[in-house]
This record gives sequence, C-alpha cells and structure tokens, in this order.
Amino acid sequence: MKMINSGNLAGYGTDANWNLKYKDGSFFSFTPNSKFKIYHFEYENTVTINALGGRSNEPGEKTDTTNIIPFTGDSFVMGVGVEDTETVVSLTKKTTGYNFLNLGIAGSCMPIQRKIINMRYEELGKPKIVIYGFWLGNDFDDIMKQNSITSPDSVSLITNPKEIKQPADNGIMWKVNFFINNNKFLRKLYVLQFIKQKIINMQNIKNKEMYTPFYLFDSSNTEYINKAKIQIDKEVEILSKEPYKSIVIIIPDKYQINDSLRKSMVNYYSLNEKNINPLIPNQIITETLKKYNIRYIDATQCLKNHQYEQALYYVLDNHFTRFGQKILSECISDSLKKTIAEYKMRK
Repeated sequence: MKMINSGNLAGYGTDANWNLKYKDGSFFSFTPNSKFKIYHFEYENTVTINALGGRSNEPGEKTDTTNIIPFTGDSFVMGVGVEDTETVVSLTKKTTGYNFLNLGIAGSCMPIQRKIINMRYEELGKPKIVIYGFWLGNDFDDIMKQNSITSPDSVSLITNPKEIKQPADNGIMWKVNFFINNNKFLRKLYVLQFIKQKIINMQNIKNKEMYTPFYLFDSSNTEYINKAKIQIDKEVEILSKEPYKSIVIIIPDKYQINDSLRKSMVNYYSLNEKNINPLIPNQIITETLKKYNIRYIDATQCLKNHQYEQALYYVLDNHFTRFGQKILSECISDSLKKTIAEYKMRK
C-alpha cells in the first residue's frame, strides 16, 4: 500500500498499433498521413500524423514546408495523453506563429532525437533552429543507457522490433501485459488494467526498483550523479556543433513539482530526506547548456506555481494532462518566441 499511496504507478503502455517508419533499422518517422490510438486506463487519444511524419497540430492540417522549426523530444513533446490540438507544440505554434513540426517520439532521448534530425536535415529544409524537449524524469538515465537494450517495451519505438532479439525470459507480467494491451476489448477494461497495475507495483516492490529521477535527487549518490554529468556533457558538446541553433525546453517530472508525492517516495525508498534535492537534475542540465552556450527555458518553477489550479499530471501515469500541456505552453511561449526572434535577427 505504501507504494500505491506514493503515487508511483508507472506501468506498461503499448505502441503495438503505432504506424512507424524505419531506416537502416532505426526509427525514422511516423508513417505520413496515418492515424493510430494511444491507450491507457486514464486516457484514450487519437494521433494524426501529417505529410511530414510528425504529429498534426490541427484538424486537416496542410503541412507548411517553409521555415520549419522541428520541435523534438519524448512522449511529453509528442503529447501522449492528449489530443492533437492539446499538445505543447500545437498550443505554442498558435501563440507564437512559428511553423513548428512536432517530431516528438515516445521513448526517445536527445542522442536519438539528434540522429533523427540529422537523417532528415535536408528533407526538412536545413532548419536554422531546432527545439529539444528534455524531460527530467528519465532523459539522463536514457542517455546513459541508450546503447544497452534491456527492455523490449522501452526501445521498440527506436529500434526496429524485427531486429530485436528478445530475452528468453521476459517475465510473466511482461507477457500478460503484452496480451492485454494488444486485445481491443481487454485493454479498455479499467478494472483489469487496475489489477494488472497493482501486480506490477507489487513486482516493483519485490525487486526494489527505484524510479530513475530519485537517483539524481539523492545528493549522496555521487557516483550516479557524476556519471550523469559526464554523459550529458558529451551529448551537449555534440549538440553544440550541429549546423543549427538549439533551444532546450526543460520539462520537470511530477515528483519535482509535488512535494508530498516526493516525500512519500523518499519514505518508501528509505532515503535520507536531508540528502534529497529535487533540483539537482535542473542544475546538471542548465550548467552544461550554459557551458556550451545553448539557450534553454526551464519550465519547472512556472509549472510548480500552477500545481494547485488543476491536475498537471495524470494520477496513475506520469504524463501531462491537457491542463499540464496548456500550462507548459504558457510557461515557455514568450521566452521561446523571443529567443527564436533573436536567432533570426542574427542571420
């Protein structure tokens, strides 16, 4: 019950029905002009893909191929949990007037996102500016682990599933989860999904698996923190040498925003509260971006200021609600518009 009450109920989702294109065994884009569903027991959304293989920003969108500004990131940028018109990219495009192309892809991190931009650079008209969403929930960990395939469901959007050699024993819960999520009737049964989630939580308790941001929140965990610093430094240095200007949007995890949830998790993991600093991830990424002169917008404090108005994040899922996406857009729009204008003036 301690784990359930803590709010850490992240479980298995599904990308089984997503329409994807691969190039040389790696994810390239969504299939242009396609549609698919995102299922979870807290939401069900339709994703519309435009002619350029990115998520559409509005119904019947006519893709503008001039002055494209790619807006890439993981599921928070892609907009898992909300409809096409409710993503941060769609909302920010309306308020700023810039031609953002939503290239967010769930399960990705900066090295993968950068690779996709490089593969598509000519096709996208050699963009002068690229926006990267950096989610503090797991992007550090994903960058450190990106060359080590350990979980089929965590990499299936990046590496062609046909080329993955699945472990001999994926575990009974992985198999049960796969069966439920690929059955049109079962995946919509909330009770079944809720029971499945509780079993997964019990399994996590047994394995003592800690949610990844807490490795960085704990200031005593110097080995992990130093490794994160080294890896992000390497990645940002490479990013600084790309032929375009980058702007990084820093997106906080809900345990950085919600103090009571974080304290419950600290108690569950038996961590020393005195060592916990939820802003360590922010400090690492901002110091590195400053070092390589890459502009950034940190939405953490702004989101924290709005946390009591409505739910920013889903209860059983770590993604933004439509309100969370709306507030994120409001938090970044003015600064983003100003930064892009400055870059354009430097031509």
